[in-house]
Amino acid sequence: MEQLLRVAQAEALVVTPGAAADLGELARDVAAFLGPMAVRAHRTVEVEAPDAPVMVRGQTDALFHAVRNVVDNALRHTPPGTAVVLRVETAPPSLSVSDGGPGIPPEHRKLVFQRFWRAERRGGGSGLGLAIVQRTMAAHGGRVIVEDAEGGGARFRLVFPDRSPDVSMIADAVLGIRSKLRGGPGRSGWL
Repeated sequence: MEQLLRVAQAEALVVTPGAAADLGELARDVAAFLGPMAVRAHRTVEVEAPDAPVMVRGQTDALFHAVRNVVDNALRHTPPGTAVVLRVETAPPSLSVSDGGPGIPPEHRKLVFQRFWRAERRGGGSGLGLAIVQRTMAAHGGRVIVEDAEGGGARFRLVFPDRSPDVSMIADAVLGIRSKLRGGPGRSGWL
């Protein structure tokens, strides 16, 4: 039922011009949220992200649920004892999720975004999660790329448009605030 609600929300999603999200913080939040589930399943979630914010025009809640859907799928398909890796890159701004599972054959890569489509009919999942991811990325002016992960498995890359001037100003403000909170160079800090 929750996934059907998320489909409706993704269909109606409009990203306002001033909305901004930090992809590194988003990756860390999803990893922290799904980490306990991963540990119970004898898997790990790793995050590789720069210290500086990677800001995109985006609605944080919608992006959190999109990334969560991709990571949840990766955790279902990667074998026990392996890691799901979230990697944030700056140019172009992107967040990728890689697993060590069987991968996705090229002929299935477009099908995975169709509502209710599943390669395997047994097991969990409603077949809606990746449709939500694709719609969420479209609302953000981005795209989802499915490819082979290094060493086997699948990699889903959520690629965003280059930063707009509004998002660049927000990123600069966030960096300034973080620097003050940490007592950055030449500053006494706020803490």
